[in-house]
Amino acid sequence: MAKDYSEYSVEDFAADRFFEQWVNHPNAATNQFWETWLAQHPQKKPIVEEARELVLLMGFKTTVLEEHRVEDIFKRITHTIQEEPFIKPEKVNSHRSFIHNRLVKMAAVWIGIIMIAGFLLYTFKFNATIIYTTGYRETKTITLPDQSVVTLNANSRLELADKWTDTQNREVRLEGEAFFSVVHTANHQKFIVITSEDASIEVLGTTFNVNNRRGNTRVVLSSGKVKLNLESNNQVKNVIMQPGQLVEISDKEEIITNRIVQPEAYTAWQNNILTFDDTPLWQIAQTLEDNYGLKVDIQDSTLLNRRYTGSTPADKVDILLSKLSKIFDARVTRNENSVMLKSNEK
Repeated sequence: MAKDYSEYSVEDFAADRFFEQWVNHPNAATNQFWETWLAQHPQKKPIVEEARELVLLMGFKTTVLEEHRVEDIFKRITHTIQEEPFIKPEKVNSHRSFIHNRLVKMAAVWIGIIMIAGFLLYTFKFNATIIYTTGYRETKTITLPDQSVVTLNANSRLELADKWTDTQNREVRLEGEAFFSVVHTANHQKFIVITSEDASIEVLGTTFNVNNRRGNTRVVLSSGKVKLNLESNNQVKNVIMQPGQLVEISDKEEIITNRIVQPEAYTAWQNNILTFDDTPLWQIAQTLEDNYGLKVDIQDSTLLNRRYTGSTPADKVDILLSKLSKIFDARVTRNENSVMLKSNEK
């Protein structure tokens, strides 16, 4: 039975595990639940917002907040304290002593919250982090502080520092897929794309595509030169890539593919085109799952390694499925969020 949140206070929400999970680690299920619940209980929205802020404050070590949100939280706490009436102490009796003790405890709590808020304000002013994300079927173009340009593919995440200096490396962290057009700086600053704790891509000025999904990282170099830095078993290995080269790295930081390709086949998604170059069906299925949120079920193992070469508008997935059906002589069943492929021979 679903929990009844209708009488919950700010403190009740903040202490609730399901609510905390939604605030700090949202997913499709928690988002849907709380959006539906708030639509049914609009009068609780102010309480929910205060509870969200409280959860974020309690989890400040691992939570990234925008600077203006931290300042807003700090101002609201200060304003609330200023509105509290000052109680002048009188001669102490047992009842008043109890009240006095409660007031002391409350004051200690408020002082602690002010200290946390002050620390947050200081930390985020001088160490702010920007996070860009895209949903399924969505792309986004981002101009970085150095004027380099990143095009983020669907279902991807890019994280970087709010402010870059002339004396430090330019670093970003990528989950998903992105195309980078990196400018060269006068003082030859390195530009580093981090894809895991033990793997990074180092460049000066170049254009390249990075796909970091399912534990593997695939880099395709369009122009310029990049260096892959791989660390495995406390040993560092460097790979210098040339234009047209594709290198794929496993989750164990081992090279599993190193070949020459047509880079355009791996960057066409920027122009809203899905392009496959001798791609096995199982890999096409992964693309549909990663970029469109579709659950693909290939029921016949004989179809898994059948290969396809061709292009389709990225917003016309049904056209791609129709092509696959004809080429592989397979029956394709498409529901809202799922696709099933089965050979006509069975």
